[in-house]
Amino acid sequence: MHILHTIGSIRKSAGGPSYMIARTCQALAEQGHQVALAVFAPFDAADCVPVEHERIEVLVLPRAGPRQVLAEYILESKVDVVHTHGLWTAMNRATVGAARSTSRPLVWTPHGMLRPWAIAHKRWKKRLAWWLFQRRHLKTAQCLHATCQEEAGELAEWLPDATVEVVPIGIDLPEVIGLETKSVEPREMLFMGRLHPVKGLMNLVK
Repeated sequence: MHILHTIGSIRKSAGGPSYMIARTCQALAEQGHQVALAVFAPFDAADCVPVEHERIEVLVLPRAGPRQVLAEYILESKVDVVHTHGLWTAMNRATVGAARSTSRPLVWTPHGMLRPWAIAHKRWKKRLAWWLFQRRHLKTAQCLHATCQEEAGELAEWLPDATVEVVPIGIDLPEVIGLETKSVEPREMLFMGRLHPVKGLMNLVK
């Protein structure tokens, strides 16, 4: 199968989605699929999460006219399935147009961007975008990908008629490092990340 993934960027600085998408492409390629990953120019491999496999092609799109470039690639390369990531972006809009014009099935992973804590950030701007284009575009997807049951329930509230599938994000576990620790009172913990309820810091404390 030839699968096309689209995202604005997989820069390391963009956080979790960049890593997840790169590793998903890698896993699909290792299973024998042909994979294309479309990102916006400029693309500097040194600043991005590595996507190195003979079955993976990185397609760098121009900011002007990306829909037409995507559509031409889909037809010329005989792409079977189109999979876009995130919400609100020019890449999502270009992908919807290209998938529709080439009659290819569209899978969409919102990456939690419709969850209450995400919507609360720049709430009114997102509400406006939702009614202007985002709701209509999401309805064109044959499948919405949620990463947990809680997100699936929230997506069903936004789009009651949508097909939602729950597929947890795969992760690579680091090798176990043998190391001795000293018992100290009070116990100390180092947390590296932004302070936000979604990061689950209090779960770690408990």
